Amino acid sequence: MPHYPGRGDFRGRQSHTATYAGPEPFRGMRVVVVGGGNSAAQILAELSTVAVPPVREARDRGALKAEPMFTRLTAAGVAFSDGTTLDCDAVIWCTGFRPALTRLAPLGLRGPGGTIPVDGTRALAEPRLHLLGYGDWTGPASATLIGADRSAKAMVAQVIERLAG
Repeated sequence: MPHYPGRGDFRGRQSHTATYAGPEPFRGMRVVVVGGGNSAAQILAELSTVAVPPVREARDRGALKAEPMFTRLTAAGVAFSDGTTLDCDAVIWCTGFRPALTRLAPLGLRGPGGTIPVDGTRALAEPRLHLLGYGDWTGPASATLIGADRSAKAMVAQVIERLAG
């Protein structure tokens, strides 16, 4: 979860996409979903009704409503830059993930910015290592299902080429 002004003051429940297990724990609660990606839209659609409608149905019902980002959390909810507030019982942070590279730390592969320099999906400093799903640095949108599929196909092609050569 990101550090955000007032996060420690909020008396409600805070969780992250990574720990979201379904809508039932939030039944009857006023929930703010933070994020603009697929996870946020899907969680909001699921929370908007127990029947788990498709995202388009939730949009058509008016359940998907983009708001400007609030400036801080308060004890009772969130506050916006214009001074308005919104009370809520829970905040779900759909704000992305950090690359889980701890297991690779002994290899000393990280470059500037904490990423591992790659050619396609192959680590430059360790050509036997390929990385998938780490965002744009391992292929366009590789952290999404479509992007991961494309990156995986490119990785297979690289591995076959290396084995053949």
